[in-house]
Amino acid sequence: MQENAEKTLVLLKPEAVRRNLIGRIISRFEEANLTIEELKLTSFKRETLAELYQEHRGKDFYESIVSGFAGKPMAALVLAGPEGTIAKVRSLIGATDPVQAEPGSIRGDLACHMQPDNLVHASDSPESAERELKLIFPEFQA
Repeated sequence: MQENAEKTLVLLKPEAVRRNLIGRIISRFEEANLTIEELKLTSFKRETLAELYQEHRGKDFYESIVSGFAGKPMAALVLAGPEGTIAKVRSLIGATDPVQAEPGSIRGDLACHMQPDNLVHASDSPESAERELKLIFPEFQA
């Protein structure tokens, strides 16, 4: 594990798992010189997803994410790198809407639609990363 590294959570959503894209997506992070510190293939209860996506509560897509992803396989990663890793990961992933995502980004190249499953979730700030990592990897000591 990298000491003093910036860490972030990345989830490969059910469609990424279903379409056998885990390796392709992970290789993009590795090619960008990010370190995978933890990796697990798992599924989450509705309650965990409700907490993960709490900032979207009340939005029209919230229920489809929480209910639609519950119990389905997802790959969860702790990525680490130098300062700026969170921004780098978000750039690699691309815009939320795959139509607006740059070619060469994960969503720009691989995602088919925007909601609810645009392949990848990534923390959007150090505060979100800390909260999300504790939720998804309670055993992980950042």
